[in-house]
Amino acid sequence: MIKFFRHIRKAMIKESRASKYFLYAIGEIILVVIGILIALQINTWNKTQSDIKTETISLKNLVQDLEKQSTSLDEYIVYESDYIANGVEVLKHYAKHKAFVEMDSIQADLYMLSERRTFNPITTTFEELNSTGDIALIRNEGIKREVIKYYNDLERVALIISNNNTNHVDAMFNSVLIKHSGFRSRSIHDLFLGEVDSVYKADLFKKMNSISEEMLSKPENEMHLFSALELRTGVANHHKILYELLQKETTTLTELLKSELEGN
Repeated sequence: MIKFFRHIRKAMIKESRASKYFLYAIGEIILVVIGILIALQINTWNKTQSDIKTETISLKNLVQDLEKQSTSLDEYIVYESDYIANGVEVLKHYAKHKAFVEMDSIQADLYMLSERRTFNPITTTFEELNSTGDIALIRNEGIKREVIKYYNDLERVALIISNNNTNHVDAMFNSVLIKHSGFRSRSIHDLFLGEVDSVYKADLFKKMNSISEEMLSKPENEMHLFSALELRTGVANHHKILYELLQKETTTLTELLKSELEGN
């Protein structure tokens, strides 16, 4: 094709048809420009289609992460509900006896309260979108804002729960439990269960419970443990509320993303 145009151009020059050659040259330029514009348009269309495909895949991956997060949140809510029940049981025991006595009956609850769960948000897809810049490919600005807000909320809740576990459960409750009542953690208790004779175990823990009751007969120790129990139960309740709020956000965002996918 290029050789064809060159041949025509040379023929016109030889025939000294300058005006016709000028018009031909303009036409040739116009054809080249049109070709470039068409190529750019095709390239733009291809890029747009690729971006739409990437957006669709990203939204589907976000939905999968959110569904996993929802299942995980249900489990965390159950854990915290159990901790609340353990705390209430021990406080009811104290209210009934007006003292920490008959420790065998609340031993399992105290062991449970010495544990806590670390909240691990599922953020794989969102982090990938941020790192690659593909978050910008979400065309619906409202949905994009909701996605960013949701994952900011996840990060905030994870930080709150981590701080509470470290500063309240570990540093305060467990410290009081060991220092002022002599209670051991569940892991140590399970170690004894696996390594000592059953008769010895019964005698050993009977003695330990007796020492705990003696320690807790002191008003200052009794007060420390009572306050720590209130704190521990309150922390569990706070975590449960946070998880329930996140669960509502998770459900809302999941439905929003699924609706957007159906419309694409």
